[in-house]
Amino acid sequence: LRRLDAPACDTLLETSGSQAMLRRLHEGGLFLEIIGAESYRFQRLFQDFLRARLAADPQVERTLHRRAAAYFERAGIFEETVHHFLQADEPALAGEVILHAGGDMLRTGRVTSLRYWINRLPAELRTQQPGLDLLLGDALRLQAEFDPALAHYIAAGEVFVKRGDNWGHAQALRGQAQVYLDTIRPLKADALLEEALRLLEPQEHRQEVAGLLDQLAE
Repeated sequence: LRRLDAPACDTLLETSGSQAMLRRLHEGGLFLEIIGAESYRFQRLFQDFLRARLAADPQVERTLHRRAAAYFERAGIFEETVHHFLQADEPALAGEVILHAGGDMLRTGRVTSLRYWINRLPAELRTQQPGLDLLLGDALRLQAEFDPALAHYIAAGEVFVKRGDNWGHAQALRGQAQVYLDTIRPLKADALLEEALRLLEPQEHRQEVAGLLDQLAE
């Protein structure tokens, strides 16, 4: 664990009483630093030593990381969930967590963190989970990296077209159009948004794209 608290330790060890143990270790000066109310971390050299010991048994290591990921997912702690799924060699599960949490991260301004975690995934995973390319496109666009953003929207759109996923394809078109709006190229945006509207059925999915078309009209 990168951060030690009693519930996480109890879950991993399938025991109870971790809080008392953590306090005793800290009070005894045994390699723990306090980093918050009832939260600790190992001193770096000792942590590296323990990780090396754990790596000697890959099966146990993966099992513990999966257990940690499940705990943090239930607790709604996104970054620790992704970290442990990656350490457990479960990139597809990490990708699913990112897809679930990515929209909220964008809305709350955690754009750099979102980019970091997506880039930790194998690049080929984005062909299986094209929504990751949409999220990466949004993150890049918000940081004014328009050409890379456009490339990710296009890549996502190609996968959605192959799958016959009209909703995903429309979102990719919306992303491309937003890049053109941001860079004051409204004519290119208009054609993309009209195509996105054509793809979006039923009616309740059309509001966002229609709003962008209204911007063009203004």
